[in-house]
Amino acid sequence: RWRPRRPSARAALARRAGGRLHRAASRIPPTARGSLVASAITAVAVLVLVLVNLESPAESFPELATPTPTVDPADPGGSEALTSERDVLLAVRDALTGPEALNWDADLPLEEWVGVALDGMSRRVIGLDLSGRSLAGTIPPALWRMDSLTALNLSGNRLTGTLPPELATLPGLTSLIFAGNRLTGVIPPELAELANLRTLDLAGNRLRGAIPAELAALGNLRTLSLAGNRLEGGIPAELARLARLRTLDLAGNRLEGGIPPELADLGNLRTLDLAGNFLSGAIPPGLANLRNLETLDLSANDLTGVIPPGLANLRNLERMDLSVNDLTGGIPPELGNLTNLRALYLHANRLEGNAPPAVLNLTILEDLTVGGAPSELCAPRLYRPAPGIPTPPLASDCATLMALRDTLDRSASLKWGPTVPLADWDGITVSGEPARVTALELPDRGLGGKLPPELGNLTGLIDLVLRDNALTGTIPPELGNLVNLEYLDFQGNLLTGTIPPELGNLRLLERLVLQASGLVGSIPPELGALASLRELNLSWSELTGPIPPELGNLVNLRGLLLRDGDIRGPVPPELGKLVNLVFLDLKNNRLSGSIPPELARLVNLEYLALSANQLSGPIPPELGNLVNLEYLALGRNQLSGPIPPQVGNLLEIQHLNLSWNDLGGPIPPELGNLVNLNALILDGNTLSGCMPTILRPTGDHSARRMGMSYCDGVPPPTVTPSP
Repeated sequence: RWRPRRPSARAALARRAGGRLHRAASRIPPTARGSLVASAITAVAVLVLVLVNLESPAESFPELATPTPTVDPADPGGSEALTSERDVLLAVRDALTGPEALNWDADLPLEEWVGVALDGMSRRVIGLDLSGRSLAGTIPPALWRMDSLTALNLSGNRLTGTLPPELATLPGLTSLIFAGNRLTGVIPPELAELANLRTLDLAGNRLRGAIPAELAALGNLRTLSLAGNRLEGGIPAELARLARLRTLDLAGNRLEGGIPPELADLGNLRTLDLAGNFLSGAIPPGLANLRNLETLDLSANDLTGVIPPGLANLRNLERMDLSVNDLTGGIPPELGNLTNLRALYLHANRLEGNAPPAVLNLTILEDLTVGGAPSELCAPRLYRPAPGIPTPPLASDCATLMALRDTLDRSASLKWGPTVPLADWDGITVSGEPARVTALELPDRGLGGKLPPELGNLTGLIDLVLRDNALTGTIPPELGNLVNLEYLDFQGNLLTGTIPPELGNLRLLERLVLQASGLVGSIPPELGALASLRELNLSWSELTGPIPPELGNLVNLRGLLLRDGDIRGPVPPELGKLVNLVFLDLKNNRLSGSIPPELARLVNLEYLALSANQLSGPIPPELGNLVNLEYLALGRNQLSGPIPPQVGNLLEIQHLNLSWNDLGGPIPPELGNLVNLNALILDGNTLSGCMPTILRPTGDHSARRMGMSYCDGVPPPTVTPSP
């Protein structure tokens, strides 16, 4: 991969030395110029100049190697053209988001700009390498004005939009790399006008449509990589005219039809990768003419027929993958002539017999696979069966996962592929009889994009965990079809929209975790039908509206977490029916009305947080029945009246916060029964009298804040400031 490189001081010395030697040779008299000394001087001069060129900034592009003059400190910008290009580059920077990865600034010499390479003589910008900079936005039109560019690399960013046909207005381009972005649309046929192009890499985007046959006009092309897109149609036979091509990578698309036999004319080809498409028909025997081929990958297609014995002529071949097709017949013993072969993959076909001894005896062969059940793999012919043939359940799951892979950003990191058994895919569990995908668990993988509605087809799912990613869009209502689901976790994403009421169909669901996921709207009352639910966590959201009384039907619920939202209305007394509840957190909303005394029925409750709402009225004395309660937070409401002495019955309580209400009267001495108490917060009220002595030292903080002494007349100790 090309990266700009500054010339070294050694290179500058060599240039000066070379110039002196060349001038010395020119001063030799004509009668002596044919002498051995003059020849030696001239040869040394030429050799030095050649070595100088190898020290150029763009060593991957020898044609860019030219001397670099000394920069005038008074004129760091250089020529008018260079000044103009600086303005163009600043426009490029301003058109992209995430430019903090660049040090481009008008006050900095252009030679020091990250990713910028200058020509040595003209000092024009000839190369841009901004790969892996997390840049986002569309391809800036300002680039068309940089007519001196020969290399443009914007791979590994987050660029969107289409490939502009105006790229063809950069006639000097020899390398164009946009791999690993989010580009859409078609490949512009105008790119065929880039007559000097040697590398065209558009892999790992979302490009659609056909491969333009016009690309065959790129007579200087060495590398053509269009892998990992959504290209359709056939492979143009015209590509066989790319006589200098060394790498042809079209893997992971939706290409159909046969492999053009004309590809056998690509005599300089080193790599041919057509894996993961829908190619059909026989393997062309003419591929045996590709004598320079080192890698041949035709796996995961619909190829039929036999393995051509002539492939044994590919004596430079190091890797051959024909797996996951529908090949028949035996394994040709002639393949034993491939003495450079290190990997041979033939599994998941309908081949007969075992590998011949000649193949087994290949001395440097490191990896050989022959068997393998096709039903374990995610091959196109499995999830797109012939008409009239029912789709096996696992094959249907496979199709859904492939749709998910194509939809999500950064899904390439998952290494999901048609030649790997589904059970070995990252985050996938396959089990049961018949086999189904029962778990999809990809937490914290940096995945983006929208959830496809096809997820609702994974009806064997038990666990669906996609938390802590960057998913956007809405939750598909089709997830209501996942009738076997027990665990659904989308927390920590960037979702929008509302909670689909269809989730109420998931009668086996035990955990629903959507906290901090960006959802809005009200809580669907249909969630009250989730009879198996044990945890409902909708905290840290933009949810509004009331708490549905239907949630009181969730009799198996252990945890109800709705904190930090915009939920309004009363606390439903129906929540008192949740007799198995252990954890109830409703704090920091806009709940109003009184605290329902029905909450006293929650005899298993250990944590109750209603603070930072707009609750009013007295503290129900019935709360003293919550004998298992360890944490009670009612602060920052509008509660009034006295502290009920029944609070002293909460013998397991460790944290009691009643601060910042309108409570009055004395502090009940019954609070002295709370022997496990380690935090008592009562300030911000209008309590009177003294702090019960038995609460020392737990009551020190509140007593100080309220200016209150203990009932034995001793004030709480003062806090010594930290030095």
